[in-house]
Amino acid sequence: MATFNLKEYTKKLDDWALIQSDPAVFNDMLKEYKVEDVKVQELYTLDFDELMEGPVHGLIFASKYTEDEDEDKDEDKDEDEDEANPKANDNNDPDAQNIVFTRQIITNVCATLALVAVLFNGCLQLGSILSDFKQLTANMSPEERGTALGYCEEIKRVHNSYDVSSKESG
Repeated sequence: MATFNLKEYTKKLDDWALIQSDPAVFNDMLKEYKVEDVKVQELYTLDFDELMEGPVHGLIFASKYTEDEDEDKDEDKDEDEDEANPKANDNNDPDAQNIVFTRQIITNVCATLALVAVLFNGCLQLGSILSDFKQLTANMSPEERGTALGYCEEIKRVHNSYDVSSKESG
């Protein structure tokens, strides 16, 4: 009889590599996920008259993480929890029912999570990896979907192939 090893089970959630939130990385990931007719471009303005031509499916804001942010989060934990869950106030906006939100449960998954959020909420033709994951998690809460993402080996494989540390040491 196989024994359950909690340490090994939770380790799977921790072995997501740190990757860059970079348009070139995102575009390569799109190819790996077999998402066609979509590209990521860097913006230098939010002036909608100057945005690139074609449909805009979403914006990804990348910012540098600092240790101080963790301290700020600890202080804010007692504030209204509903703000962290966009589905908490669904009854205010009927369109909110159609938004796919995945809570970040996994360390270092920020870049992939941002890309997946845009892809899942656009009317886009997804490749089989993302399409299957979206369908599998369709009825899950944001927290459950975030945990499921941590265990999705196919998405993690693509994500980890852009590991910043392996490129620096290699």
